[in-house]
Amino acid sequence: MAGNQNYETPPQFFEVIQARFNLTLDVCAEPHNAKCEAFYTLDDDGLYQPWHGRVWCNPPFSKARKWYEKALQERRNTEVIVMLTHACTSAGWFAPIYDQVNEMYQIAPRLSFLECIDGEKRTRGNNDRESLLTVVRPDLPWGAPVMKLLRWQAVDIQRFTTLLIPPPQLELVGGF
Repeated sequence: MAGNQNYETPPQFFEVIQARFNLTLDVCAEPHNAKCEAFYTLDDDGLYQPWHGRVWCNPPFSKARKWYEKALQERRNTEVIVMLTHACTSAGWFAPIYDQVNEMYQIAPRLSFLECIDGEKRTRGNNDRESLLTVVRPDLPWGAPVMKLLRWQAVDIQRFTTLLIPPPQLELVGGF
């Protein structure tokens, strides 16, 4: 998505994500597209603000690397960070973060983001990229995550919220 990248996450998609994660802080928003009651605007610049609680981040796709670097720095100050970016596994930012995130979901079907023109929200057509949802938790992962497919339009929210609760910490026994 070239040019203006100040787009809103589709509300129907965010409902699915919010039901699972109960997010409290949107770190990359504007008043007209914020997804949480607490949010940082472009003027606040969430890259330079402290992150806390349960964080939502849908940054401009062209700046994904900077936002992932910030998320990895802030992981211990938060309960969870959920990020929506483009699913470009050949991008320079992907390899360094791959084994640093706890969960990863490729989104199907493609999302139709919203744009605000003259105070009116409209669906922005022609999203030419797949989307990637990543989850960063305070605890470091036990290796690279398995990428899962999230068919968000057909998801059973109750099932999604219970199946994706992280497993309990493993106890190593017997000298392993």
